[in-house]
Amino acid sequence: MTFDPVPDLIRYNVRSDEIIVREHGICCRCGARAATESHHRQLRSRGGLDTWANQVGLCAHCHTAGDDAVHRNVELATFEGWIVASWEDPATVPLDYHGRGRVLLDYDSSINEVVT
Repeated sequence: MTFDPVPDLIRYNVRSDEIIVREHGICCRCGARAATESHHRQLRSRGGLDTWANQVGLCAHCHTAGDDAVHRNVELATFEGWIVASWEDPATVPLDYHGRGRVLLDYDSSINEVVT
């Protein structure tokens, strides 16, 4: 018998439109533009899944188009929690969420402030 570290409550195949609704249609990185894209924090190329904890709603500027977009500045995006290493659980890596500070995304779609 092997130990499965992934909780049974994880819902896979969370759709991008559901992620946008969770963010109330606003980019959770800048808070200034509409969230139109779902970003995988643990990149799909690194094994990232379509779960609540692994996806955030971003505007196109913050996602890929701007000079400081998460896919253009991977070092900064990793520091801020927008990109997660392949060996990490996205639910345990805080990110800088606009207007809320450091948060953790959970597998049940909740967003929880990090208490320090």
